[in-house]
Order: sequence, then C-alpha cells, then structure tokens
Amino acid sequence: MPTPLVSVVIATFNRRDVLLSCLRRYADQVDVALEIIVADNGSTDGTADALRKLQGVTLVEMGRNVGPLALNAAIELAQGRYIWRTDDDAYPADSETIRKAVDVLESRPDIVGVTGEIIELRLRKELTGYHPKYRPHEVGPNGVPISGFNGCVSLLRTDAVRAAGGFWDTFYQEEADLAARMIVNGGMFLYMPSIVVHHIGQFSQTATREDKTRRWILQTTTSVRLQFKYFPLWRAMARSLLHLTSQILIGFLTRVAPITILRTTNSAFQCAVRTYREERILTTRAQQRIIASNQSMLDELVHAWRIRLRNKFQQS
Repeated sequence: MPTPLVSVVIATFNRRDVLLSCLRRYADQVDVALEIIVADNGSTDGTADALRKLQGVTLVEMGRNVGPLALNAAIELAQGRYIWRTDDDAYPADSETIRKAVDVLESRPDIVGVTGEIIELRLRKELTGYHPKYRPHEVGPNGVPISGFNGCVSLLRTDAVRAAGGFWDTFYQEEADLAARMIVNGGMFLYMPSIVVHHIGQFSQTATREDKTRRWILQTTTSVRLQFKYFPLWRAMARSLLHLTSQILIGFLTRVAPITILRTTNSAFQCAVRTYREERILTTRAQQRIIASNQSMLDELVHAWRIRLRNKFQQS
C-alpha cells in the first residue's frame, strides 16, 4: 500500500451516525492518496465498534474524553506529508477539495497551512464568510494571507504541526493557539475560499441547554487564556476585557444562569493569572500583529457578532 500523501485527522465523541456518513464522503476524493485516522474520545454510542468494521479507517481509542489531545494522538500515527484537519460532522464539498489544498501547499513552500470555507447546511447553501476582512467573492485565485486556520477545513504541513507541539488540552480556540505557535516558528497561512467543506452542525441540532452552557464557559475562558499566553500584560488585559464583555452579553441573551456567569468570570480571571505565570510565550510586536490578524479585538468581535446575528436571522 503506497504511503499516503494526506492524513485526515478527526476527533469524535458520541456522533456515530453523522461521523460514518461524513467518512463515506472521502471515497470520492481524486488524485490524492489518503489515510483516515479517527480518535474516539470514549464514545458510548458504539462509535468504536462501528469504526473497527470500516475499511480504510485507523481507530485510536482514547478511553475517555481528552478533548483536542485526541487529535495529537492521531497526528502521532499520521504518515502523510500533510494533515487534513476537519470535524466529525463535516466533509469535502466536491471530489477535488483536498487535491486543491495539496496543490496550494506544494506550490507555496513558504506557507505552512491553507484554510478554506464552510457551507453551513443547517443555515444556508452559501459560503459562510468567516474571514474578518474579505468576503469569499473578493478573494482572487491566489488567496490572501491569514493569521490561522479553520478547524473544519484546513490542510497543514505535518512537520510544522509537530514542531509547534500540536493542539492544547481544551476545545475552543485550539486552532488559534496552535496557529499562534506556528507563527512564532515563522509559519504563514493562506485563505482560499475555493476550498470548501459542508458542515452539518451536529452540535446545534442535538445540544441540550447544559451542553450550550458548557460551551459558553469554555469559549469564555479559553479566549482569555489565549490572550495572556501570547500578548503583553496590558494588551492581554484590554483584549480580555472586551472579550469578557461580549461573552457576558451572549450569556444573558442565551439564558446562562447569572451565578454561572459570575463564576465563569472569576474562573477566567484565575485562568489569566495562571496562564501568564505558567504558559506565557514571548512574542515580538510583529508576531502579535499577525496573531491578532492585524485588527483590534473590537473589530474581531464586531465581525463575530455580524456572523452570529446573520445566522440567527436565517435560522428564524
């Protein structure tokens, strides 16, 4: 069996049916040798048993939910020159999706990763437009530089991912954290909206109120952790204050219990202190600008709120 060029790496937890449906979509990818590695975070819905019966898929059983560390376990086994980072509820939009991403990296040795766009199937059948500065139709065939990669649709150089230390231990912002370390190592990313995946959005369809509260807590604390890991103290404080204000507003709008909001705000403060003491990575001013996408936290939040409100209205 030939050595794969691309290793598709997926972490999963209790999404057997949607995962199996998405995995079948990789059979039609043309002109690229793939291997698929799925790390199961201790699913209780028969995911592991189903994957053992599936040809062409390597199963890594974590035994319990270890979050993004499962991705690192899969990456350790990867034989491909490139890592296709995606989710268990997403799949390539056409048969040439991964080949197009490979062509970009092979023609651009200065780029460590290429990221694309998402069609959110639960909302619409058009590109989401996550890039803070460009609408997809505004980007030419050569793409534009970007400060990170999208967790659903990205191709990364395997050696660059390993050199940066892989993903951190908590979901949400795990891509931003890895991207920051790759930038510190001298890496650059490219945004190519012509590389597209379909995203089923399984979480939003099945999540309970408790699930959504847990996600809100993680989104609140991990962004603060990111700021204090890579930015100087005064800037980390300013960026975190804006983020916390936005998250508190989201918490009230989504009916997170006030006591949970208070406790999470306190936890975020403790996370900031711990991160600054134990995890801080010194960065240059130029690296900070790249990590921040050359924009303020306020601009970043305004863009995120536009997407949130647009999605909300389209769901109504």
